[in-house]
Amino acid sequence: MISRKAFSNYYHFTTVGLGRLVALMPRLIADPTIAVLMPNPDAVNHSIAYIEDSLSLLGIQRERILRYPACRLVFAEEVLIAGIGPRMAFGPNMQKNGHQAVMIDNADRGPALAVRAAFLRVITSTHPASHTPARALLIDRPERRRIANIDEVITAIAETALFVDGPVYCEKLSLAEQISRFHNAAVVTAVTGACLSNLLYMRRTGLVVDIVPARNYIGDGTTLSLDCGITYFWALASNIGLRYVPIMLADADLSADSLHVPAERLKQVIQQNWNAATLS
Repeated sequence: MISRKAFSNYYHFTTVGLGRLVALMPRLIADPTIAVLMPNPDAVNHSIAYIEDSLSLLGIQRERILRYPACRLVFAEEVLIAGIGPRMAFGPNMQKNGHQAVMIDNADRGPALAVRAAFLRVITSTHPASHTPARALLIDRPERRRIANIDEVITAIAETALFVDGPVYCEKLSLAEQISRFHNAAVVTAVTGACLSNLLYMRRTGLVVDIVPARNYIGDGTTLSLDCGITYFWALASNIGLRYVPIMLADADLSADSLHVPAERLKQVIQQNWNAATLS
């Protein structure tokens, strides 16, 4: 079975790859001779340990998971493909005076719910529920779109009476730890990025606050509409019934090294949309 190259991005793997892998699990479990071929890290050497971790959590032994370089010829009697390609949209490419294809992999409701159920069965049995006060999980990034005023943001969230868990860097956590932290969070706040794919595992009483840089959101020169808040993660949250509120930053760029989060506005959004009485 082959996992496609685009799955070296955690968002694309979560929204498309996992749904297909979960659908194939009965076949993979029944036939232990099937090997899983996964791509080497991409050109910028992003870690893809989460692919191995996901398969392991689903019950596939690590010795059945093989890496393959892009130019290697692999012979097989039968090939099951976890992803033949992403859904595509076309956006302007200002540098080339033309258009470029943009991956918009959005998980459909059925596959999203199947993935959620499969992983929560494992995680809730191995990682006990948190008994600390209601948590606000604050996600930051080690590079690109870092929160420039992180201390101000932490203070603002704390003023909502939530316990601030963070800043958390998903790159430093195992997949199981990421799923557990999201599952135990009442509120998750992050600048939009692949780690928010883990909202798939939140309780349905949870709240997601997505800080969205509008400029270059789906490609060079493309500015996301500020009116509707329809984003990648809105689609994922909607599929599982989560409350999702985007804070759209009109002048912020998705490719920026860092950006300023409007802390007071964030606090107001949490206060208006999170109700402690709904936590379960």
